[in-house]
Amino acid sequence: MTASASSGVEGSEGSLGASVPCRPRVEPPVEVSGPERLTADTSNLRLRVGLRDSSSSALRVSAMVLSGATHSKVLVSPSWLAGSGSEATLSLPIDSLAPSASVGDRVTVAFEVTSDAGAAWSNALQLERGAAGWVAAQGTPRFDAVPADKRAEALPVGIPAGVPPLAPSPGAPAAPGALGSAGPGVEVEAVPAGRAATPAPRSAVAARQRLADRAAPRVEMGAAAAQEVYPLASSTTLCFQQMVLMNGEGVGEDYLNADAMYGSAGMWVSVSGVWGGYLSSSGCTPPLNLTSGSRSITAYTQVSLNSRVARVDTNDDGAAVAFTWNANVTAGGTQTVGFWPLFKQEQFNVSMFAAIALWYNPGTWTGTHHFHALNTVQCGGGSCNSGGEVYIGTNGGFDKFLVGHEHGHLFFDKNTAVAWWGDYSDDTHAPPCNAGGSTGHDVDSREFSSTTFNEAAASFYGAATFNSTGQDDCAFYHPRYPNGIDCENGQAWPDYDLPLSFMELRCPTPWAGRGVEVDWLRALWDVRTDGASPPSLNTVLAWIDLAPAAFTRDNAYTNLDAAANTAGGVLNTNWDAAKGPNGVDH
Repeated sequence: MTASASSGVEGSEGSLGASVPCRPRVEPPVEVSGPERLTADTSNLRLRVGLRDSSSSALRVSAMVLSGATHSKVLVSPSWLAGSGSEATLSLPIDSLAPSASVGDRVTVAFEVTSDAGAAWSNALQLERGAAGWVAAQGTPRFDAVPADKRAEALPVGIPAGVPPLAPSPGAPAAPGALGSAGPGVEVEAVPAGRAATPAPRSAVAARQRLADRAAPRVEMGAAAAQEVYPLASSTTLCFQQMVLMNGEGVGEDYLNADAMYGSAGMWVSVSGVWGGYLSSSGCTPPLNLTSGSRSITAYTQVSLNSRVARVDTNDDGAAVAFTWNANVTAGGTQTVGFWPLFKQEQFNVSMFAAIALWYNPGTWTGTHHFHALNTVQCGGGSCNSGGEVYIGTNGGFDKFLVGHEHGHLFFDKNTAVAWWGDYSDDTHAPPCNAGGSTGHDVDSREFSSTTFNEAAASFYGAATFNSTGQDDCAFYHPRYPNGIDCENGQAWPDYDLPLSFMELRCPTPWAGRGVEVDWLRALWDVRTDGASPPSLNTVLAWIDLAPAAFTRDNAYTNLDAAANTAGGVLNTNWDAAKGPNGVDH
């Protein structure tokens, strides 16, 4: 699977966060000023901003609009607002950014203001299309990311009402690694004093984003991230949640099935001056010794669960992504701290998707799962598994099944001894066998069987990450099947033309040595989930490695059938029951 490329968004270090029950307290470099601080008409949102940071002489304002079910992103060209003490108005043409909006539809406008001294502030607002134009949305939880004495003039932040966190089930904290002072790598570059108030290149913007954690040296991939050591006392436990925005959620899957706040399972978090390390599988710190008040907190796109590590960088830059905000905490007890990683949404999404995968399906390989979000270079700027690492194209970080599929390629590469095939030369068929046409692989295109098995195994891993394998039902989002592919049962009109044994019903012969991904996906799901005591994922991996011969492009079925006979037991029983009805016995 690949994701279409579009304009990228450079991330920002934010000051957006919430502590329950306390409100956050931050000192942004700007203030939203005057009674006309926010106005909207039939086509524009206007935001008035003024300098607050006395060390700054200019501000850089940029904005992003998330709209529609696919969270399409539009980056408004950033601009510099020069002059100490100046005020300026940022005008966003909302109608042109959400042209198909109807009355009642909502968009989220995220914006960041960066001073030339390096400070940054991020915030967001939900707008609703009314009969007379755009207005601030009502009926959603809000908090104000400005100091208490400014809250009367604050721009509210709209966070969608969330379901209870659906983080992985609580369990033992992940192994922290060797003790020391290093955190997950964040490249730090100093911003020269008195820099000119001119538009900054992306590299300079990135440098300012990374100022928050000066003490964290870079840690290369493969090196164990170390726990930061501070004196601890059993007093306060902080449990973190993060906003996750997705495309194609809610088609029938079990985990991460709505845009909401979810527990930051296994994430590396630094609480300034108190603690730094991996959170537990329930997203919590150990008990900390801290006093009440404002704390600078930094979360990283590096997670550790089941003694496996996943690390997400931006476009192969090698550094875990950091998001910093201030939150008020109260000493004693357990409290929840929430954050919304504005302008770094995709990187943190991918980190969450990887965390769920490592919790439910860790496999046997214990190396680092390395992801490159916002990829514009490898695999044509789209999404792929290449060189044992996962590349996710821009906007692909909103699609958990796309990430799960590419992660699945990495997973089977690392957890089996198979040389996986990628010969797509048999993909020459017109609809309905390959409804996408005859120009490339898709979930419904006929391929050589070993290639099909490769693709289906990757999709199976994504399905098994976000669907409970303790149940028979299974749903899998696909951009061409936006209501979800049923990976347990066949689908007929008027839903989708994806019946069981799709190849036999929709594709021309020859069938020998061929297959279709959706057929093999359903067969693998049946092998993994059928019966009162279905085989584990590790048993499935062992079955694949029992194949008596090297995989050629067209012997996947005969090889796996022989391996199942050798494995015996419930795996062989499930395979024998699945191979015929799903039409993979060719």
